[in-house]
Amino acid sequence: MNDYKAENLDERLTPEDSLMNKNNEFKDSYDFQSQNDANIIGNRSLRTFNFGKGYGGTIVLGGTLNGNGEMVLRSESGGTIFTGDKDGHHYFNAGSVESIRMDLTGFHAYGTAGTSTEYIKVDNTGFHAYGTIGTATTLDEQVRVDKSGFHAYGTGGTSEELVKVDNVGFHAYGTIGTAGVLEEQVRMDEIGFHAYGTAGTADEKLRIEEGGIYAYGSIPAVMQFRGLSSDTVSYGEIGFSTVHDAFVVAPGNNKHLYLTASSGTSEIALYSTNSALVYGSAVGITGTSGILMKSEGTNEYYFYNPSISNYQTLTMDQNKTAIARLSDGYRALYCIESPEVWFMDFYEKEVDPLFIEATEEPYHKITCDDGWVQIWGKRKGHKERFANKTEREFVENNKFWSTPSRRANEK
Repeated sequence: MNDYKAENLDERLTPEDSLMNKNNEFKDSYDFQSQNDANIIGNRSLRTFNFGKGYGGTIVLGGTLNGNGEMVLRSESGGTIFTGDKDGHHYFNAGSVESIRMDLTGFHAYGTAGTSTEYIKVDNTGFHAYGTIGTATTLDEQVRVDKSGFHAYGTGGTSEELVKVDNVGFHAYGTIGTAGVLEEQVRMDEIGFHAYGTAGTADEKLRIEEGGIYAYGSIPAVMQFRGLSSDTVSYGEIGFSTVHDAFVVAPGNNKHLYLTASSGTSEIALYSTNSALVYGSAVGITGTSGILMKSEGTNEYYFYNPSISNYQTLTMDQNKTAIARLSDGYRALYCIESPEVWFMDFYEKEVDPLFIEATEEPYHKITCDDGWVQIWGKRKGHKERFANKTEREFVENNKFWSTPSRRANEK
């Protein structure tokens, strides 16, 4: 039975050139080449296995026969840097306190106190970040990224969502004033930008979209302009006054301009609370007459004529005129006015039947020097004297008949 010698084996059937048979001879490296070499190093014959470099194959730690395996990586000072065991991968800080763990539940990052203070977790529900805010002493979830989107929470954890980004858009929540519950305050979605009041989405204050900028408010100053957020006085205001039923522009110092459009007309009126802002108290704008400024307490309206670099006036008590070109220039001929509607005609022998058709008795007749007769008759169906009219009818009537005249060196 010495055939094993021919195979270069000893009486224990161990290769003659194996590490066990080399005594104290140093070998830079050793390759396990045969099936016979596979189990020559084990816990029965090797208490400690120290090496400077190794490569190749697969290392199996633990198992059904050897129990739970564990791989430990230590620092030069002896502190634990990394371990791998049945519970996962574990990374430790300088104080040998576990800081990171990767196991079957996911990824975990801990604070200086170890696994009792988890700050980050990535699992099958998403990404989670925990922390303390303000005077809070317990960890609450502050950030979550999951299949529904991005979420940021306040000191109350998931019950106090402050920011959300989902398939609808960006949402920011908060409490305003004495409100005790969180309401959506800001949203950016496919429509545009929205800002809400204390009642949340039911109380929209500002919207920016493709159609423009919309500001809403229950007081005249819907939009105020200030230099700093700490300022209490505005440089100016823009809004709508329900009292004046007009758009408001306020440059400050309690001075306001109210712009309103008359229903059914092309006229726009501008009113002021301070006479220093405009000349007079009302301005009308029409497509043909330009800007007309009324002088308080008078029937005169002014407008600026850039062709003469000065103001012109329309006096709203002008008479009805016909302008005729005569030998010495253009002269005005005025209409006869009456508190009743009278028609007049001349005839030589018989009254024109059309005149009779347009008028009614009694008639007034005056015989002229040449034998012709002047006849007066009231317009048929118009018996009212001094008919009541409104100021607006007065203005429109006078604007129709008025002729602008230059008014130099005024205003």
